[in-house]
Amino acid sequence: MNEIILIPGLGDNVKYVKFLTKNWERRYNVKLHIIPFGFNGGFNEFEDRFKVFLNKVDEIIENGNKVSLIGSSAGASVVINAYCLRKDRINKVISVCGRLKDVNVKQRFYYPKNPLTVFKESIALCEKNLLSLTQDDKKKILYFKPLFDDVVPVRTMIINGANYKRLFSFQHGINISFALTLMSEKIISFINI
Repeated sequence: MNEIILIPGLGDNVKYVKFLTKNWERRYNVKLHIIPFGFNGGFNEFEDRFKVFLNKVDEIIENGNKVSLIGSSAGASVVINAYCLRKDRINKVISVCGRLKDVNVKQRFYYPKNPLTVFKESIALCEKNLLSLTQDDKKKILYFKPLFDDVVPVRTMIINGANYKRLFSFQHGINISFALTLMSEKIISFINI
């Protein structure tokens, strides 16, 4: 059985992501783990949160099943970073409308009262890690990019040389919802290749 770890975005909205993916386990015969990264609370440092996340990834890998990672929005940089450290143990990686580069985050698009330090650190590490990926590494990555996104600039979602799917939608929340529902079969097909 395939196991999938899904990281939501900045809001860590597990309930909404569970709602969007509620039929995945039954329909696709996968085990889905939705794990909030804690962008807005808990530990103070990115490194601490990332270690906790990697430990959870390692625990699931130890079950012996194929493990794939999905990150939506801010969660995408986290799964790319994890993949770069566990390439030989991760089956596939999917980025859904994720900001993967250009650490100069414009506050007004996110949470004005949050300094976004953890998010910025994840983006900076991801941008560096993307440069280290080989063409073979990129074959294990699928990213979704919309026609337009009102929160994450589309240019920051692109991974040259990786697989991608175009979303014919225009708003960040709708883009993610569209990918995780109507495009779920494409996600699972990619994971099963």
